[in-house]
Amino acid sequence: MGGINSVAGVGALTLRDVAFSPGAIVDIVIDDLGAENLIVFDEQTTFSGNYLVVSFGDIDPSSVVSFTLFSSAEGEGSPLDFASVTIPVGWTFEDGVLVNDNPVAASGFADWAASFDLLDDDAAPGADPDGDGFTNLQEYAFGTNPAEATPSLAETTVDGTQIVLTWNRSTEAGITYVISRSVDLVTWDPIAGAAAEATLVSEQPNLDGYERVTWSTEIGQASRAFYRVEADVDPELLP
Repeated sequence: MGGINSVAGVGALTLRDVAFSPGAIVDIVIDDLGAENLIVFDEQTTFSGNYLVVSFGDIDPSSVVSFTLFSSAEGEGSPLDFASVTIPVGWTFEDGVLVNDNPVAASGFADWAASFDLLDDDAAPGADPDGDGFTNLQEYAFGTNPAEATPSLAETTVDGTQIVLTWNRSTEAGITYVISRSVDLVTWDPIAGAAAEATLVSEQPNLDGYERVTWSTEIGQASRAFYRVEADVDPELLP
């Protein structure tokens, strides 16, 4: 085989007892941010004396931490002893894995979706791949995992005579928040400056690009109401 062009969308290419001609080139073009386990090989397959060339197609992989290009079948496989390896600048190849030396934080909705391996229809802003009732756009704004069901985007608790709202706030420019109050769940009145007054809490979310914040207000018998946090996402961040 003179070359292999591998794309995640068609699944893994499985090599069993494959003998490459000396000097053959294994050419991998990655054009999918969710590419994983592209080539699976057994212990009878050898890459000794072959050349590996890895490049990127029409994607920006800067926020991707790594791509697993090769994996052995059932834990068995010959060493990946290529004669030479040519990979993009800023990446390292080791034990079948292409590793980003300096990944950058995801920026914008598309990069955020790619960081959770959301593909095709599941990656749309209005999709709900985990079926929890919150769209990808809402989970993007509030820093929750779109692949795992989330009970709520913001926590509401009562501390003595105070109501407390806690949520994950994006540190990305273009996403802003508003806290509103209602007495009938029909008409909502924004509380000027409330979201900007939210303060950091000690427990931080395990997600780059977000910080966990809290806001509280005194409530009494005469001031009981409903409160909510809304997010506004700049259209420039959307696909």
